[in-house]
Amino acid sequence: MADKRRVFKGMVVSELEAGFLRYSRREALLTYAAKLKIPEFEACLLIAEAQFHAGDIEPIEFQSAATLETITQPESWSIPLRLAVALAIAAVIDLIVIYLLFG
Repeated sequence: MADKRRVFKGMVVSELEAGFLRYSRREALLTYAAKLKIPEFEACLLIAEAQFHAGDIEPIEFQSAATLETITQPESWSIPLRLAVALAIAAVIDLIVIYLLFG
């Protein structure tokens, strides 16, 4: 739990803009805290602590959690990943054709 708190405070520091935390970023952080199973009250205290000690805390960028929708949408995949998947599918099809013709 201590690691979760440390990471969360680092996330808060990375979201500060000139020492201030926008309301939309605060709400996103509270949502992420809920995913980390940090109670809302404790998350608010951690946000306040991180803002006060921002100079002593290393910023940590956070990414949105992967969901089934983002994983299964090829248009959201990077180009190298798309090429790798296409190459793998082509290789499997080639192997099946070779096996059927010469096997």
